[in-house]
Amino acid sequence: MKNKNIKWVWSHRRKMSIHHLDIFVSGLMNNGFSPALDYMQKNQLAITLSGNDTYLFDDKNELEKLYDSILKQSKSKIFIQNLYKRNEELFGSLLLLSGDMQKSNLSLYNEKKLIELYNNFINHITQAPLIRIQLTGIDACWSKNSPLKKELLSRAKNDSQYKKWVQIISHFDGESVAKTEQMDFLLLVNEFYKKNQLKNLLKQGNMNLVSKLIKNKYQPLKALLSNHIVKYEWINSEYTGQKWCTNRWLEEISKSLYDNPLKKIERVKKEEKLKNLAKQKLIKKLKFSKSSLQIIDALNCFSTIRDWSKGYFVRALLDYRFLLNEISNRLKIKYEDLLYFNIDEVRYIFKQNKFDQKELKTRKKNNAGLLMINAKKKIYTNQRVIKKLKNTNAVKEVLSKKNKIKKFKGEIGYPGIVKGKIKIVLQSKDIKKIKNGDILVTYMTTMEFTPIFKKISALITDEGGISSHAAIISREFKIPCIVGTKVATKILKNGDMVKVDANNGIITKM
Repeated sequence: MKNKNIKWVWSHRRKMSIHHLDIFVSGLMNNGFSPALDYMQKNQLAITLSGNDTYLFDDKNELEKLYDSILKQSKSKIFIQNLYKRNEELFGSLLLLSGDMQKSNLSLYNEKKLIELYNNFINHITQAPLIRIQLTGIDACWSKNSPLKKELLSRAKNDSQYKKWVQIISHFDGESVAKTEQMDFLLLVNEFYKKNQLKNLLKQGNMNLVSKLIKNKYQPLKALLSNHIVKYEWINSEYTGQKWCTNRWLEEISKSLYDNPLKKIERVKKEEKLKNLAKQKLIKKLKFSKSSLQIIDALNCFSTIRDWSKGYFVRALLDYRFLLNEISNRLKIKYEDLLYFNIDEVRYIFKQNKFDQKELKTRKKNNAGLLMINAKKKIYTNQRVIKKLKNTNAVKEVLSKKNKIKKFKGEIGYPGIVKGKIKIVLQSKDIKKIKNGDILVTYMTTMEFTPIFKKISALITDEGGISSHAAIISREFKIPCIVGTKVATKILKNGDMVKVDANNGIITKM
């Protein structure tokens, strides 16, 4: 546990089992994006609390070197082209393999074939930092040594103008998950909108009857809905591989039947066009240097592939459940219990056909820690060691209670002032608890949050910056938003009344 020289900085907070955490961290130390991008992380610290609430920390010096490396590599003329291509290659091979898991009858596999499939999948999903490189890339584009940031700061009259310019530049014209799913979803809603019987039943909340009708009377609609679910079921999943049922999708359709879907599509297209024009005009007006234009292109690329990468990763984990379920059935161990063991331990358990009951009990009862130093990782469950890890510089600060704080700040995602009641969401299954007018508080939004953006009055996040998913989507939906508070989910509780001053980036408990 020789990490005294490392200055840890908080990176992410996630709901993640020990098994999935090990997959995530293992990918950081494999340079699978090469030759498109040279990217590796050798140091990582993670603390998993009850309920799989996991805090991840990065090595500050290593992260800053990564930022500079990404900025340097982005100067290549074929950087964007190679990054798109390599991203597709990595996920293409992963999804081809995971898709076979879903289609195959794994119960017919002998032990040797099953362990080969397990090893093959783990090798593919940990070949590279599949869902970290995009976020780090975005952060690099706005890091202190970024030519783009330096130019904007030097030309802006004040901080307000700088932030406005950043918002305009951060808009990306690529087809994100949110944009693509929103359009496809509205086209699907329009088919229900045209059927008055179904429209009225959905508005009344009669999902079961609608489900029966589309099965027996409106078969084409059933096919359209099934295709949409297959295409986007991973949107509402997490790293542990959960998904929505058909009735849950019908609930979302019912909420969108009060406006003409086709008119809404036209509004969305018009707003998208205006944002793209505003970005083009600003780039022309400021006459950026070649270096800054390269950073803008890189930012657009990283932002475009971010959600798709998360989606593909979660899609693979959904399919991976079939393999883990088969292993759990043969070992006579619950699927949820299997997730308390890391990837090497699961392999060993399967080969030996036994597991340590005492160790499982310890892990279910206590917290866990994962420490990776110089690409060597180890999971700790001993409470004495975990206590030491919790007392490490940044970790102690992040995990400490902050109930007495009444006012705190963050970065402005989208301006506006709202007063309302807090609803904290830390995992996608709690999204359904959001009511109209609630102020959503979470550690970070991803595409599974998209359906509720039309319900909330404001958004506050622990993580992210002005190019984060929360900031970008809040601008699309025109919702007052403050990101990167670091402490919102620690300070606020469900039901708290707050004032969100997103004009100045301040949240005040009332």
